[in-house]
Amino acid sequence: MQLVTRLDRARWEPALFCLAGRGVLADEFTAAGIPVVCLGARRWTNFGALWRLVHQLRRFRPAILQTFLFHANLAGRIAGTLAGVRTIVSGIRVAERRSSLPLWLDRWTNGLVTANVCVSQAVADFSISRVGLSPPKIVVIPNGVDAARFSNVRAADLSFFGISPGSQVLLTIGRLDSQKGLRDLIEAAALVIPKHPHVHFLLVGEGPERPAIERSIREKGLAERVHLTGWRPDVPRITLRWLRPCPVVALGRDAQRHPRSDGRRPAGDCDTSRGHVGTDSLKVKPDCSSRQNHPRKSPWRWRNS
Repeated sequence: MQLVTRLDRARWEPALFCLAGRGVLADEFTAAGIPVVCLGARRWTNFGALWRLVHQLRRFRPAILQTFLFHANLAGRIAGTLAGVRTIVSGIRVAERRSSLPLWLDRWTNGLVTANVCVSQAVADFSISRVGLSPPKIVVIPNGVDAARFSNVRAADLSFFGISPGSQVLLTIGRLDSQKGLRDLIEAAALVIPKHPHVHFLLVGEGPERPAIERSIREKGLAERVHLTGWRPDVPRITLRWLRPCPVVALGRDAQRHPRSDGRRPAGDCDTSRGHVGTDSLKVKPDCSSRQNHPRKSPWRWRNS
């Protein structure tokens, strides 16, 4: 969203095309004066949405088409080419290891792309060595954090979730997807919670794995200590509430599948150390109690955290 809303309107006329239905951020884009077109695709085989995208691109005639994530990358390359778009830039966010089909399709259609923007050097290396993409087309632009969003905001009151002010909170923010390894995080919570009566786990985000995660929480009797907030517009406030009493980042991601897992201070007031775990780029603040949960070797390591 920041990429689009911060463009110089004297030079650029942005528009947003969404393959699926209208999402939670659509109103924010509209309020910022950016046209939003939702194409209503319900599954990736909805070729009608692809032709609607071709039609919209021919009407809009963009100078640059920037796409994000696999399905949008694939559809954007095909539709953009058919619509006569000269510059197509794909955003690669993950090192996909679950299936070889996306890798093959990415390689097969990459001749239609002007450049690939990777979220980390680890993803760039994976895209070159495993996917077979052309190195000259690869550009690395890490995710940025707008520090201004964290200034002059009040820390969130988490009592709504049953978390008292003196509690220790282990926070994870992201999409509830199998790639994130959150079921392993629940396994870890089941080991940590009996030994630490003031610890709560807070999972911020929404996604297809939510029913399975909720079921696991119920089965293990963790409902009073593991909390799912769903999508939240007040992430800076929640992050500030988490940082002040207990800066612990809970990374439940599968280290062999994901491009980046990092515990960050948003205000940038501390040094960080860097490292790689599988295809992850890991940043950890030296004086934070931070643990990387590897799904093969942990959650047993969490018992003595």
